[in-house]
Amino acid sequence: MKIGVVGLGLIGGSIFKSLKALSYDVIGVSNSQTGENISSDWSMLSDCSIVFVCSPMNKIISDLKNLEQYVSEDTIVSDVASLKEFVVKEKYNYNFVPSHPMAGTEFSGFENSFEGLFKGAKWVLTPLNNIVPDELKQVIVDMGAKIVVTTPVEHPAIMQTCDFLSSHGATIKYLKVSNQGDLDLKEFENLLTPNTALASVMWANNETGNIYPVPELAEIAYKHGVMFHTDAVQAVAKVPISLKDTKINMLSFSGHKIHAPKGIGVLYVRRGTRFIPFMKGGHQERGRRAGTENVPYIVGLGVACELAKNNLSVVSSRVKALRDKLEQGILNAIPDCFVTGDESRRTDNTLNVAFKFVEGEA
Repeated sequence: MKIGVVGLGLIGGSIFKSLKALSYDVIGVSNSQTGENISSDWSMLSDCSIVFVCSPMNKIISDLKNLEQYVSEDTIVSDVASLKEFVVKEKYNYNFVPSHPMAGTEFSGFENSFEGLFKGAKWVLTPLNNIVPDELKQVIVDMGAKIVVTTPVEHPAIMQTCDFLSSHGATIKYLKVSNQGDLDLKEFENLLTPNTALASVMWANNETGNIYPVPELAEIAYKHGVMFHTDAVQAVAKVPISLKDTKINMLSFSGHKIHAPKGIGVLYVRRGTRFIPFMKGGHQERGRRAGTENVPYIVGLGVACELAKNNLSVVSSRVKALRDKLEQGILNAIPDCFVTGDESRRTDNTLNVAFKFVEGEA
């Protein structure tokens, strides 16, 4: 399907780039701009299945008259809001909530008018930068890097994000794990290429407790110029962590795992790491996340971190003893069962036992 865009100003230019990012065959018509797939020849639109008219108010009538010479009326879409409906139905299958017509309207006011267009949609690639997911655009469009390296044993928070990126043009490469759930550092390095945008490996597994060599992985990624993130939810307060001694770019964890209130978490971003805020509209947290800070929860998380650090060795030894006692009791009492994961390198609080001939859902 070939798509045309008339008028490559602020709105039309954004539409043109967005459609290209979605891998559509798109042609732009402009009398003032030149570039790849951009022409001043209106006849180029004659074989387009749909044309979006994004002309300013003082040109829309004359541009529509020009279009009538080359395309049929049912091909022309003068309501810019229709682009959202088209993109949603063609690419994302999200529910579309119609808005009032915006034909020929100047850019002022577009941000508010588009606010309610998508019902329950969190990630939608549209012409407007305040709705475009900047992290996705940075990885897939701006940087030109389309590869993400991760493992098949990540938490759904990572796995489902990778699935989403994959459906929008990124290539996800999965680092294999051994029968014990361990990783091969050499294989990890072999997966990294100049087109790798990000590597994300959890520090400790939430099912088996396996502890992964994240500092070493981050060092390898750094050597290849690849940004490295680690999901440390299961590692904080269980594994000694010193970020200043690593090349980790980003680390995230949830407060409730260390007895802080639910609903508070941490994203560590190394100084100098490119970071585009997920939420805009405020100066809070040095402009990295807009919105008034939840001070009681932040204080609670800080206290929880302090307590966890001070009691790391005591809690670890006590919990490990209880874990081992439970493990031996199960293995001695029940036949045909075994411990999964790497017993020599796992968190002290985690035990994963498999039972032969028994369904996991039983």
